[in-house]
Amino acid sequence: VDECVSGSNNCHDNANCTNTVGSYTCQCKEGFTGNGVECEDLCQVPILYYANSSTIDTYNTKAGNLSSNFFLRSPDSQLVYDKHNRQILIYASGTTLSRVTLDGSNITTLATDEEHIRRFTYDGRRNIIYYIHDARDAIHMLNLTNMQDNEIGALALISNIQDLDIDVLNDCLVIVTASNLSIVLYDLRESSSVRVITYDGGSGQSLYVFEDGTIYWVIYNPSTGRFIILCTSKAGVTRNLGIWYNGEIRVVVDRLYIYVLDKDNNRIDIYSRRTLMKLGELPVPPSVCELILAFDIDECCSNNTCHMNATCSDTPGSFVCTCNEGFEPSGDDCLDINECDRGYCDPNADCVNSQGSFYCTCRSGFVGNGLNCTETCEDEILFYSTSSRIISNSSVSIPTADNNILGYDKYNRRLLYYDDTENLYSVGLNGLNSTVLINKAYIAEFAYDGERGVLYYLNRLTLKINSVNISNGEDAPVQALDSYSDIKGMEMDTKNRYLVIAKSSLPPIVRLDIISFETQEINFDGSAQALSVDQDNEVVYWVNFVVSTDKHYLMRSSYTGETVPLNVSYDGEIDLAQDYMHLYVLDKENDRIDKYNKRTWVEINVFNINDGPQRLIIAFGE
Repeated sequence: VDECVSGSNNCHDNANCTNTVGSYTCQCKEGFTGNGVECEDLCQVPILYYANSSTIDTYNTKAGNLSSNFFLRSPDSQLVYDKHNRQILIYASGTTLSRVTLDGSNITTLATDEEHIRRFTYDGRRNIIYYIHDARDAIHMLNLTNMQDNEIGALALISNIQDLDIDVLNDCLVIVTASNLSIVLYDLRESSSVRVITYDGGSGQSLYVFEDGTIYWVIYNPSTGRFIILCTSKAGVTRNLGIWYNGEIRVVVDRLYIYVLDKDNNRIDIYSRRTLMKLGELPVPPSVCELILAFDIDECCSNNTCHMNATCSDTPGSFVCTCNEGFEPSGDDCLDINECDRGYCDPNADCVNSQGSFYCTCRSGFVGNGLNCTETCEDEILFYSTSSRIISNSSVSIPTADNNILGYDKYNRRLLYYDDTENLYSVGLNGLNSTVLINKAYIAEFAYDGERGVLYYLNRLTLKINSVNISNGEDAPVQALDSYSDIKGMEMDTKNRYLVIAKSSLPPIVRLDIISFETQEINFDGSAQALSVDQDNEVVYWVNFVVSTDKHYLMRSSYTGETVPLNVSYDGEIDLAQDYMHLYVLDKENDRIDKYNKRTWVEINVFNINDGPQRLIIAFGE
């Protein structure tokens, strides 16, 4: 006989049946776990349901917070979880049996005028209620299909019955008593098969059968006055878990946790199932007397119908799709919001829409984050140095000696340069009014704080950073930077009061707070050769030389420490400068300046230059 074809097998709906000679096997389908007779979804979510004299509440264990939610109003209710069909059965007011879905909807009345149910459980496969008849202290079975109610004769000698549950794995009814016949197992497949597990350490009170057939149950020890949690394996071995209470309790268990309803203290204690350590507490309303554990399917874990631009949120028995930020619902779809059409950017900014986002860039002559732009009344002036002069894009040409190092005094709007004369000069952006700031100094790199009149420079003899007070000539090493070496460049962030340093060794970028003299490092496995500081956006652009490829790469590091490559590289040595919207790259090997949009990193212009360019800087004139 092919039991798989005839339908005479007991494989779960979510299992595959395979016929064998004289028998058959059941194997859970992909995405499910179990023995094939019972299969549980791997995406299941444990949910606690608990009842007091008037209401039923729930706690979603996956939510990660210790708060409960109202489920429905039901007076004096007993609760049972239908493990086969994933529904809740409710016995309310001592008369009515109902079935309800996990989200509290679709309540169906199963039976009325059932006045003698003390405790009950449910076999969802056979649609049978097993209950303790309170007048007879006996186990009855109520077939909900034909409403036949009969006492189970094989269990007629069992007395002092306290609680019962279904072992779906082994297809048996498990009963706990307050007598020496502590645990009774009744095989639902063979009505005459009864197995007894004795325990003399106290009287049984309640029980819960875990998915693998392990029985967790509570006994009362009259000599100590304690309610103690025990665990009995499928082999019949019982052990004390070392968890006890002075008042009445109920226990339920999932794969990770043991949940204990402490009725006297109005809380559910949560223990690790593996270590038995207490992990937390869930407060519950007064007079809660019933606790069950149900398992919802997390539809967001498995296949769901949410749009690709939506986030799936699991709810009991269902799920909700919410469009991601930057998208709005349109039927079942989530469409991109064109923020540029809604005027989110400043009127003096250019808006670029993208999928789920947008960005704003202040136009030339304005500064800000794009959402708010302030007029700068500034003109960007590009300066680059050669072996004999400094040249600008505004036709300014300043004769100099060789080996120029350029700087910009942002506070006084003056160009600074140091050359082979070993003097540091300050000159107007029009090339006039040149003055000497420092005579005969050994400068390898420098940055100038024009507001405070302090020059920071790399002494080419000691290879340490010094500071010079221009007004009184005091020159001293910067002690906070004494441990740093291999310095390749530096620049002032006058807005945030930082000196930013590029190093060819680790860490590649270091910031010095010029007020507190504390340093902050940007850690990245790289070798910085040059830098340019965007003080408005708190970003450092820098050149990373990679020996293995012999190339120079553009990098972007935020003050918060995040570093990203810009996917732009050069074969030869380069220098950097920037304005509000653009990054300029001096390609020394190819005698040109490349101009990039800082938002898109699209190269938008190339300036060809002559005479062996050495350094590059951007200044801002009024």
